[in-house]
Amino acid sequence: MEENKPNRIVSENKGFYIDSKTGLFNQKYLMECCMKELSRAKRHKYSLSVTVIKLDYRAQVLRDSEKRLKNIIDEIGRFVRKSMRFEDIAGYYEDDKIGLLMPYSTRKESFNMMERLRKKFYQHPMVRKYKVKLTLSFGMASYPYNASTVQHLFEKAMDSLALASESGGNQVRSSVKIEKDAFKLAFCPPSFNSSFYSNVLSGVREVLEDVGNIDLKIDAPDKESDYESLRQILEKYIRNKVGAIAVCTMASELLKETVQKAYESEIPVFFFNTPKNLFHDKVASYIGYNQMEAGRKVGRYLSRLMRKKGKLAIIDGLPEETSMERRCGFMEVIKECPEIEIVDIIRADWEREKARKAAERIFRSHSDVDSFFALNDEMALGITDTLEEKDKQGKVFVVGLDGTTAAKDSIREGKLTATLDTHPVEMGRILMRSILRYKIKKERVSRNIRSPITMVDEENLEFAFK
Repeated sequence: MEENKPNRIVSENKGFYIDSKTGLFNQKYLMECCMKELSRAKRHKYSLSVTVIKLDYRAQVLRDSEKRLKNIIDEIGRFVRKSMRFEDIAGYYEDDKIGLLMPYSTRKESFNMMERLRKKFYQHPMVRKYKVKLTLSFGMASYPYNASTVQHLFEKAMDSLALASESGGNQVRSSVKIEKDAFKLAFCPPSFNSSFYSNVLSGVREVLEDVGNIDLKIDAPDKESDYESLRQILEKYIRNKVGAIAVCTMASELLKETVQKAYESEIPVFFFNTPKNLFHDKVASYIGYNQMEAGRKVGRYLSRLMRKKGKLAIIDGLPEETSMERRCGFMEVIKECPEIEIVDIIRADWEREKARKAAERIFRSHSDVDSFFALNDEMALGITDTLEEKDKQGKVFVVGLDGTTAAKDSIREGKLTATLDTHPVEMGRILMRSILRYKIKKERVSRNIRSPITMVDEENLEFAFK
């Protein structure tokens, strides 16, 4: 970048806007720019951040020489001007501090930029030139996560800067104070027994890191079969007047009255990974995939792998819509392969340990079984536990369904054959973006939003969508 590059072009009376100490814009112009940019950010729904930068050990430098302090502040001003992006605005803030406005920057992006700036300054020639310790501290705040006015943004940035200084300086601190009008989002999976739901939550959090301004509440029953606990959790959040609810259940018909209560309380409900839309206009959106087609994809893959002959066992989930649709789609394909014999179908309720025991039972009765289909990845991993115990790893095909991180790790280790990747992290991203569009941008979202599905094995594992 050019050192004399203006951070915003001021064609007339430029000297009027320039601070003599730093060579940056003065405080009045910086505040005017902040107010205009914040107004645009609110209108066009984008993030911005402000940072206050302070020279550590200022008193020590001042004792040495006031002129030296002025020279150092001037050099820091040139350093900041040279290091920032074209769209950023830097100006004198107060008491030899520099204020920096960063449009179109989320908390995470701004923090990373300031951390790079801090490290870059540490290598600057002026640090060696002056015989005093020279480091910078940074305090940040972001819209919409921390505040919604310029005054509050700078107040929270200054609070963060004070914390950085009190902690020894030479660091970047971002405000953790959430804007008071942040809405609460309740994330309620049927349980966390399967890493699938943790992966979905990772996608939700990834989007939240970029946006902020949302107080995420997470709660789930201990077991997926505990439908009553899930209902009670949802009703608690309805009573607490959360801003939105994201829920997954394989027995959505049991939540009919609860969904009606949320609708009457004007709390939008988003279902994810749920097979059927049963509530029509009472639900904001359904985010997921076609469960029948997922079963068909696995059927086509596994039948090719078995060369359309051999002995196959199925490990089923709970007696729910999801299990039925996945199994029916799978059976549609397998029925076209008369030389594939289904030796057993055992229910393991989506649980790894139950699947491990089910696989043991099948091997006792059918020691020559050569393939397994588990209706989710957690159960597939239970089967691989049994194969490892019986020294049959790599000799029996095991295919799961979900695409969890744990399943992909197992494929990488040569234990699991394949999984139908339903892209749970991406499902979480889609879910969160849909909630933001509906809740913050006030946009209409599709009633049914499809997330992608892909077969993943050792051949394409490294290229699998994350």
